[in-house]
Amino acid sequence: MGRVDDRTLEALRDGKLAATQVREVREHLGRCAECRRRALALASEAKRMLDLEPRYPVMARQIERWIVERSGEARQ
Repeated sequence: MGRVDDRTLEALRDGKLAATQVREVREHLGRCAECRRRALALASEAKRMLDLEPRYPVMARQIERWIVERSGEARQ
């Protein structure tokens, strides 16, 4: 197996690969430091997004309020 593309690494992370693909990719990651580094970076990015998720509703309300306030100013 050559270099593993990001789409495949994301599918591995998300549990969307067939068992044979999982085995092949994991074997490759055991031998290839570059792909292993990219896989870890993708996993880290996903974790950061999950850690931020609880903030999204607050941010969405703040953005919505800002838009409403600005649209009111535009009508005046």
